[in-house]
Amino acid sequence: MVIRRWAGLPVAALTAAASIFLFETSFVWQYRHHFWDANYILLEKKRERLTQAQKPDDIAILGSSRFYHLQPGAIADLVGNGARVSNYSWAYCGVEAYESMLRGLLTAGRAPRTILVDGCPEICSFPSRLLTARDSEEYRTRLAVTVPFRAGIQTAVGQNAWNVAWDLFAYHVTPPSTVYREKVKAGLTTLLKTRELPPLPPNYENFVGNWLEQGWFYFALPERVAGPEDFQMLENATGPPLLRDNASVAASYERFVQLADANNINIIMLAVPTNPRMYQGFQEQRVFEKYDGWLTDLERMHSNFVAPGPRWMVWPGLLGDAGHVNAAGAKKHMDFVLELLGRPAVRPYLK
Repeated sequence: MVIRRWAGLPVAALTAAASIFLFETSFVWQYRHHFWDANYILLEKKRERLTQAQKPDDIAILGSSRFYHLQPGAIADLVGNGARVSNYSWAYCGVEAYESMLRGLLTAGRAPRTILVDGCPEICSFPSRLLTARDSEEYRTRLAVTVPFRAGIQTAVGQNAWNVAWDLFAYHVTPPSTVYREKVKAGLTTLLKTRELPPLPPNYENFVGNWLEQGWFYFALPERVAGPEDFQMLENATGPPLLRDNASVAASYERFVQLADANNINIIMLAVPTNPRMYQGFQEQRVFEKYDGWLTDLERMHSNFVAPGPRWMVWPGLLGDAGHVNAAGAKKHMDFVLELLGRPAVRPYLK
C-alpha cells in the first residue's frame, strides 16, 4: 500500500504540471494582451519585429517614448532610394536599452546603416535611479519586455550588472499568470460567465494599432497643452534640477556608441524639446553646459557619432504632457528632424 501510494505521486505531479502548462499556453499566453498594459504590448511587438528574419533597416530609430511620433515614412522619403526605416523606440527602461537593442539587431543579422537616438540632457542631471535599470526594479521589468533576451543578458553581464541579468532571466521563466494573477483571474471569470474575453486594454488602438499600421503614433493627447502643474508634477518625481556626475550612466551610453562604431553603424543624436520649468533649471545649474561637453567628447572619440545643434530647445505650448509633444509639437519636431537630417554635414551619416 505504501509503495503504491508513493508510486502514484509522480503521476499526480506530472498531471498537475501538465495542466498548468496547458492553462498557461492555451489561455494565459494566447490571450495575454487582454491582461497587459497597452504600452507593454507595444514593446513586445517592437522587440519581435526587431528580431524578425527580414532585410536590415537602413535607419533604425532607437530612443525613448519621446520618439514615438517620429514618422519612418517621412524620413525614408527624405533619404530616398527606397530606404527602409523603422521606429523601435521604447518607453524608457534605462540607458542599457540602447546597447541591448543594438545587440538584438546584430544578433538577428539586421545591422542598420544608421541609428537615430533622442537627446538626453537628463543624463547630466537626473538621479541615477531614473536613468539605469541597475537602480530601478520598474525599469528592469520594462527592459525584460523590450529587449531581446540574449542581447539583454549580454549587455548586463558585459556591464557587471548582475541584478539586471537575474531579473531578465527571472522574467522570462516566470509564468505569465503569476505576473498578472489578478487580471488573469478576472479575465477567466469574465470568460466563464459571458463566454467573452475582457476587452483589449485602453490605448491599444492608439499605441499598438497605429504603430502596426503606420509605424508611429502620438503618445500624449494630440490636442492637449501641458501646463505648469504638469511640469511641477514631473519635478516632484525627479527632484529639482541638479548638476550630477552620473559617470557610470554615461559610460553605459558610451558602450553603445562604441559597439555601433565597431560595426560601422552611424549614430545621429537628435534633440527633443525640454519643458520650460526643467529648461530653466538646467540652464541655472549649467546642466546643458556639461551635456554639451560630453557630446563633443563623444564626437571626438567616435567618428560614427554626431549630435548636430541645436542640442536642446524649449517649445512652450507644444508639449502634451511634461515630456512628450502634442500634435502641433510633433509636426514641428518632425520638421526639425527632417531639416537636421537634410544638412550637408549630417547627410553622410545616413549613407
